Amino acid sequence: MSTSCNNQMRRLRPRDAKTCVVVGRAEAVARLQPLIAAHRKGRPVRLIGPACTPSDLNDAGAVLVVGDARISPRKALPGVFLQAANGRRVPAGWLPDVGDRLSTYARTAGEVQLRCQDDAARGPFVFLSELDDRALEVVDRVAAEMPPSEPVFRWTSERIRRDDLMAALQGGQGAALYFGHGVARGWAGYGGFDKSSASGSRGKPLGSILCLTCSVASRPRYGLSFCEEMVLSGLCSASLGATGRTLHESNVQLGLALAHALRSSSVMTISDLILSPDIRVDLLKRYRIIGDPLAPLIGAAGSVEKALAVFAPAPDDVLPVIPFSAWV
Repeated sequence: MSTSCNNQMRRLRPRDAKTCVVVGRAEAVARLQPLIAAHRKGRPVRLIGPACTPSDLNDAGAVLVVGDARISPRKALPGVFLQAANGRRVPAGWLPDVGDRLSTYARTAGEVQLRCQDDAARGPFVFLSELDDRALEVVDRVAAEMPPSEPVFRWTSERIRRDDLMAALQGGQGAALYFGHGVARGWAGYGGFDKSSASGSRGKPLGSILCLTCSVASRPRYGLSFCEEMVLSGLCSASLGATGRTLHESNVQLGLALAHALRSSSVMTISDLILSPDIRVDLLKRYRIIGDPLAPLIGAAGSVEKALAVFAPAPDDVLPVIPFSAWV
């Protein structure tokens, strides 16, 4: 390998580029090739069949498990971490083996993973919530703790309608955080935001969607959870969601901890985020990662400019004067 190639590999690899482990049946893993190829540009990747052992994870930076679609996220993984034989906590993501839908996911998640190569900045970050006083108060508190250098946008329910939000999310932001009520089929906010809304929001994929609410990673009576649907639709590379009910105060603490963790410039992926010492493990007890746990919190090219163009004013904002000529 030439010196220039060696230099390029050093530039592309993270400073601590541990192995990405992908676990699953050969047929399912084959459908993930676009994502696997994108990872291999920046880190080692090891493919393992369903019989994965803790010793297989000793050098892993994260593990993506693809398994039987009849198994729910709560039963598929014990939490957001698996434990390696050497005692390390390894961030773990889940994907149900749903045939060709994995191929759709792999193309969009591979696109997100390739953003790491462009020395792109983290963000933008988008705050979402239902029209509920407690949820809006949490957004106020968490957004105030975000690093001042980060591009942050507020698209909460009192500012934007569902159809406009769906269009806005097509800009491919680095991460979105949702606060408020949730159920297995989606968010209560925006008059209801479900899998059809997620599919209709697909454009440039988001890095991650973090849902600090109840039950969005739990399975309804029929079908997949909302978090699984968001990821498999190609809306985002990874989602974080709860497999059951969560306490409001715990979600407040988790939101604040996430904001504090983001003050570190070394936090570039959802795995970095949950491994941060700012986040207590007990706050993540009911949560699961769906999709790539190494999804970067990096938006698509031009995502900040597209977010700036979204019309989502606060109720007390002074609106611009539109000339009469624009209406005729």
